Amino acid sequence: MRLVPRYLSVMILCALTMPVPASAGQRAPTRPNATPANVKDTLIALEMKLWDAWKTHNRKPLEELLAPDYFYVGDDGEKDLAAVMREFDKEAVLQDYSVGPIRARALSADVWILTYRATLRGTISGKRVDRDDLEASLWVRRGGQWKNAFLHEVEAPRGTK
Repeated sequence: MRLVPRYLSVMILCALTMPVPASAGQRAPTRPNATPANVKDTLIALEMKLWDAWKTHNRKPLEELLAPDYFYVGDDGEKDLAAVMREFDKEAVLQDYSVGPIRARALSADVWILTYRATLRGTISGKRVDRDDLEASLWVRRGGQWKNAFLHEVEAPRGTK
C-alpha cells in the first residue's frame, strides 16, 4: 500500500534537499548576475525551449534540459525520464500550443517552480489532444546548469481561466 503518492515524495525530497543558510540570520551566498528577475527570465526561456522542442520534434533540448531524475505526473499517470522520452519519440505530436502568463517562484536560490496554463493541440498515443492544462514545472540548478526535474500537468477545469 502506497501511503504517499510518488509526486508528493518528489516534492518533499526537493524541499529537504534545498540549500539552507548556516544560521537563521545568515544570508545564502549570491551568484553574480543571478537576480530573481534574471533567473525568472532564464527559466521562462528554458521552459519555452522545451515546448518548442516538443512542437518541432527536436529531441536535443529535452536531452539537455531534463534532469536524469526527471519525473512527470499527469492525468495519464506517472512517468520517469525514460518513459517520457519513449512517448516523445513514438507517440507525441504537438501541432500547436500557447502558454498563458508564467508565474515563477523561488523556493531557494537553486530551486524554482513555474506555474501556468497551456493550451495544446496534437496527438498522443494516436489519440487527439485538444485541451487546456495547468502546469507546475520544477527547475533545479545543478553544477551551475538549470535542469527541469519535475512536471505536474492536469487538465484545467472547464470554464476556468
